[in-house]
Amino acid sequence: MSVKSVKKRQVCRNLADQRAYWSTINREAGNRAAGASVQGSQTDCLKGIDLVCRALGLKASQYTHQIQQQLDACNGNWMLWQRQLFSGDIGLPGVGQVALQRLDASLGMAEWLALNQLGQGPCLVSSQACGHYLQQHFRGRQRELFACLFLNTRQQLLACRDLFEGTLDSAAVYPREVAAAALGLGAAGVIAVHNHPSGTLNPSQADLRITERLRDALALLDIRLLDHVIVAGGQSYSMAAHGDGGFF
Repeated sequence: MSVKSVKKRQVCRNLADQRAYWSTINREAGNRAAGASVQGSQTDCLKGIDLVCRALGLKASQYTHQIQQQLDACNGNWMLWQRQLFSGDIGLPGVGQVALQRLDASLGMAEWLALNQLGQGPCLVSSQACGHYLQQHFRGRQRELFACLFLNTRQQLLACRDLFEGTLDSAAVYPREVAAAALGLGAAGVIAVHNHPSGTLNPSQADLRITERLRDALALLDIRLLDHVIVAGGQSYSMAAHGDGGFF
């Protein structure tokens, strides 16, 4: 077998590991929300630890207990665990900056893969792919960030733009700038997205008000506000799905 084909197989295996890692994280979030069995959640957790250790070049058997304790302190929230690991609030023996940079690069590639997958079909139909991408896009954010997915008439992704960044619990949003970005891209629809660093999924009164203002501003230009999604704690909340903010 040629060196080129061996390298190709290694790249494919690495990409598969990254997909499996994020699939595990998303499945755990769903399990917590649905009250899944402790045994099932534990299995997913161990799988996640194994994949993290692979990305860091560690032996899972030597680090499982320590990572499990750290995760328990984070209430099982992988996103919070990653943020604390990168910020230096927690650590793992033998894991230095090089290993953390390798893990960060892997997560960045996973986000790119998710964006590429999202661009292959209608965003509102590919809800799982959309949620997958958004959770990765907002990973590790310690301040509130407001972004928009701009879609064409077929509800296919034209672009994802970060528009406003704020404090720990709020971000000023200007509908005219969202409208200007949508016009510049020739968008027919917009999905607004922001994160709650606090981990709370439910929309605030301010979230509901800005949703209505955005809808009114975009409607004047014949552009539809299709949804407003909140990302927090490795999960996402669709206002359109829940009938919040004037969605029916």
